[in-house]
Parts: sequence; C-alpha cells; structure tokens
Amino acid sequence: MRDGPDGTDLLRHARALLLGALLPALPEDLRHQARLIAKALGIAAAEQTAGTGPLEAEADALAELYGEARTPAAREAEAVEETLLRLNWRLASEIRGAKRDGEAQIYAIVRAAMLARLREVNPKLLEEENLD
Repeated sequence: MRDGPDGTDLLRHARALLLGALLPALPEDLRHQARLIAKALGIAAAEQTAGTGPLEAEADALAELYGEARTPAAREAEAVEETLLRLNWRLASEIRGAKRDGEAQIYAIVRAAMLARLREVNPKLLEEENLD
C-alpha cells in the first residue's frame, strides 16, 4: 500500500503551487512557459484519473462498428492503444474514400471520443460551450 498523496494528487498540488506561488514570481518572459507546464500537469492528472476507460470505450465502439469482438482474450492479445490505432486508421481510410459519409454511428463514435478527450485536456470548454 502506498502512502498518500497519490500521483494524481501530486500532479494537482504541483500545478497549484506553480500557478499560485511560482508564476507570479517569475519574470514576464517565463510566464507563458510556466502556464504550458501547468497545463501539461493538469492534463496528466486528468488522464491518470480517467485511466483507460475512455480508450476502452472508443475501442469497443469501433470494434462494434467493424463487427469485432473485444473478448478478454482479444484484449490480452492486443493492447487498447494498438486496437485504437488499427481501427482509427481503418476508419480514417474509409472516411477519406467517402465510404462513411453521413453515417450517424460514425458521428456518434467520433463525437464521444472527442468529448472524452476534451474532458481531459479542456473541461472548461465543455462547460462554456455546453457540449456535454
């Protein structure tokens, strides 16, 4: 068992310290870089919190689209990142070839994947634009 705080908490504390205490003390020419670092820390914490859930959901949706079963054995044989890469390449090729124009299922899969990514990288945008 690990003592707290966990990695996600450490990332959030580091980000808060950077923005709250260090950023105001930095010269103006370094503040942009500090904000970029803070953004990266926030994304890392959000990704760590989400785990592989969003990746698994996207892989499952694409596998269903192509009639592939993501059984436990299939999941063991191919990592979720590999599945996504393979199926996204296939989908991109079909979209470029105009084979998937206007399909509601494609729109739903891509929209869900983009919303999941926005939850990690820019949750404020989801709130501001009421996209969720």
